[in-house]
Amino acid sequence: MSTVVVPASLKKSFKSEKSGNLILPAGRLMYASLFTATRPSKSETNPKKFQYQATVLLPADVDLTALENEIKDLFESNTPEAKRATTKWRNPILKTADEGSLAIYAEDYPYMIRANSKQFQKDGKERPRPAVVDSQGQDVDESRDPEECYNGRWARLSLNPYWYPANDGIAGVSAGLVNAQLLWHDDPLAGGKAKASSDFEAVDDETLGNFE
Repeated sequence: MSTVVVPASLKKSFKSEKSGNLILPAGRLMYASLFTATRPSKSETNPKKFQYQATVLLPADVDLTALENEIKDLFESNTPEAKRATTKWRNPILKTADEGSLAIYAEDYPYMIRANSKQFQKDGKERPRPAVVDSQGQDVDESRDPEECYNGRWARLSLNPYWYPANDGIAGVSAGLVNAQLLWHDDPLAGGKAKASSDFEAVDDETLGNFE
């Protein structure tokens, strides 16, 4: 259970007037690959299909109205009215309780979103990777990735939701990852890397002297 108290201003999704991107409420990062593109599945070996990605667990009291409206507009603009009631499609707002190993967090974080951005465009050109900033808006150096982007770190993601057609299965809305803002540190969640300071107590000079 987290001890972080999230202020009301960071509990609401909204569309940025400056960028036009959709900003998510603060949540807990899981499986974030923000600096290095990784394979989208274990079976994928083509580097051209690698992607940047992050899952965010969202508390029960967040307001996702802006995101829900964006998703609804995308669904309706890509689905004939006569077929909307019967069309199966994928919603990027997922129930944590239905998501395998992450279901253990469903009580505190009932919603989750998987966001991703492909490293390469269809024409083979490389896309810019997501920008990662701290709470003050300063760039986070990629060398600090392991200690900054661990499972359980509080963060906000900016998204560009888009509709994808049913070429290989069911159509739906994807949460296109744009940027990330790292917020509070917190206890790592399962699968996360603990800080060294959590593992080791300080060793005084007198104790060290016995081994010199």
